[in-house]
Amino acid sequence: MTKTYHFIDDSYIYSVCDCCGPTEMPVFNIDRDMHPDFPVEYGSAHSVEECMEQVLMAEGVLSEDCRDDVFNDPMFDEYAHYLYLLSRNGLTVFIDGEEV
Repeated sequence: MTKTYHFIDDSYIYSVCDCCGPTEMPVFNIDRDMHPDFPVEYGSAHSVEECMEQVLMAEGVLSEDCRDDVFNDPMFDEYAHYLYLLSRNGLTVFIDGEEV
């Protein structure tokens, strides 16, 4: 059975100054209505990979210090690795109703 986590895209656009164009700030928040027990230290991410990482940490698949080793390698494909770990552990992540 697959366990599914839902995030909401709360990204916004802002301008730092009048001379710069608007910039999008990606923000993905866990749907607390659907996941009231999701750990409070997680649940707000700035990338799809970070959403995946937080689910894997909340489920105990990854530790908090997981970035210290492998992620320093520029050839490491974080997205593919997280998809593999999610699939292997029966987990899925959705953002605004679409599977990542």
